[in-house]
Amino acid sequence: MALCLVLGLVLAGLASGQDSQFAGWSQTDLDAYCIRLTEVDLIRNQLETTMAELTTYRNKYQKAAAIVRQRSSYRFPRPQSTSGRLLFRAKHDTPLTSLTACAWMKTDFKCAPNCHLLTVFSYAHKANFNGFIFAFDGSSFQMHVESQVTVFGRGKVSGFLDNQWHHHCFSWSNAAGSWRYVRDGALVANGTDPRTKGRIISAGGIWSVGQEQDSVGGGFETTQAFVGDITQVHVWDTDKVQPAEVAKCGSDLKGNIISWGQDPLEENNLASYPNIDPSCAKASCKDN
Repeated sequence: MALCLVLGLVLAGLASGQDSQFAGWSQTDLDAYCIRLTEVDLIRNQLETTMAELTTYRNKYQKAAAIVRQRSSYRFPRPQSTSGRLLFRAKHDTPLTSLTACAWMKTDFKCAPNCHLLTVFSYAHKANFNGFIFAFDGSSFQMHVESQVTVFGRGKVSGFLDNQWHHHCFSWSNAAGSWRYVRDGALVANGTDPRTKGRIISAGGIWSVGQEQDSVGGGFETTQAFVGDITQVHVWDTDKVQPAEVAKCGSDLKGNIISWGQDPLEENNLASYPNIDPSCAKASCKDN
């Protein structure tokens, strides 16, 4: 009411002016107007408080959802299908001169004669739909960097097609076109492809887990889809990441391009289930 008294005096002064919008108002009118202003101010304060509470709840929900996603695995459908999709935009969207991409995955899918590839990661941008691909078929692995294809690890695929969790890390640098593939902390293959020397993977594209892309965020092919379970996908903009450290139980190393737990751009037809960190399951230690 003290505010109304002050406003009442101000309004009364304004009402005495010939050109004021309050000219001719009675004291009753001025009192009613003052009370209404007080009510509006109270409502505004209540709305601001409610909005602040909603923001707090939203932030808590987002953190909880991120924790759930971080502790979840995704199952890609069997048989091979383009319906299972998990797409991301980069958290740190920048042209790449090097990268490391890691994931835990398990599958027992044997590539049929008409199967081209099982795609683990792919990255497509407007200038090149094959900006980056890491995939495997029945006998070997493939890396694509700006459409330059490197085939490696012949005869070393069947070792992880046992429906058990295995950790995979692939790194590449354009300094010499060098690459390295590490599985379960052990070096499987490495080498240099001069065709990728100096190549730069353009920014602004879409990352896909489990599907190869023939357009940005689309153009999927059934015979190139992943079958099995994937979790803990991380991508960095450097080849200096140590795969053994990433695979450790309780590791808090997170990709600065893609990190498991961030909001996906699209998630479709994937069974999601809570899962202990596979590294902890292998090490028989508790996930915290």
